[in-house]
Amino acid sequence: LGIVDTHCHMWRIELARQTGLTPEFKPWFRTFVPQDLAEASREIGVKMCVLIEAGSTAEENGAMEQMAASSEFTAAIVPYVDLENPKLVEELDKWQENPKFRGIRMGFEGHPDRDILARPTIIEGLGTLARRGGDL
Repeated sequence: LGIVDTHCHMWRIELARQTGLTPEFKPWFRTFVPQDLAEASREIGVKMCVLIEAGSTAEENGAMEQMAASSEFTAAIVPYVDLENPKLVEELDKWQENPKFRGIRMGFEGHPDRDILARPTIIEGLGTLARRGGDL
């Protein structure tokens, strides 16, 4: 199988600008797609990657899903999902239709609410995940 890079972020610059990517992030201030990583990592034996969310919008998730669909280099995707979404079950059901879907991510690092993990809505969302078990 070779090496699988299990934590990769990729983006379309026009979408990434919405969530904080600015020109100060040179050389990353550009569109970055699976083919870019495949070329850059060929020499060290990386054969596939797992795309991890690179933003928190539906548009960014859609771009990630399109990148994965058009790339054999992309083995799996882990999209952003808001655990407080009242339609969390429906969103997870939708993601399960994608054969490359493997999990979800909602980052809490740097969140302005230091107690976000104690919110009843977050606890409810985590409970939803737990009840689904391996069937996110």
